[in-house]
Amino acid sequence: MNRRADRLEPAMPDWPTLMGIEMACAYLGGMSEATFKAIAAKTPPVDFSGIRLRRWRRADLDLLVAELPAVDREGRGARQSRAESPPPIDLAAVALERAGRKRRG
Repeated sequence: MNRRADRLEPAMPDWPTLMGIEMACAYLGGMSEATFKAIAAKTPPVDFSGIRLRRWRRADLDLLVAELPAVDREGRGARQSRAESPPPIDLAAVALERAGRKRRG
């Protein structure tokens, strides 16, 4: 066994704070973009106030994974699903959206 596996260090420990869809897919285990879009439907990307740049926060992706229901030995989902818990409110995004609306009119 190599030393890296013994210490349980991730292969890429320094993931960026904001990630595009390709990097977010890799961060979440190498899933397809279609799967990512389905799973992350309630986790919107960061709003850059009019700039057409789609990036997801690493912390939001971590929270997304933590809230996914576990699967039991028979392959069934856990009792509590993500739909049962209210989504977290991103106060910074709400404030940016309000400020953008005020500037536009």
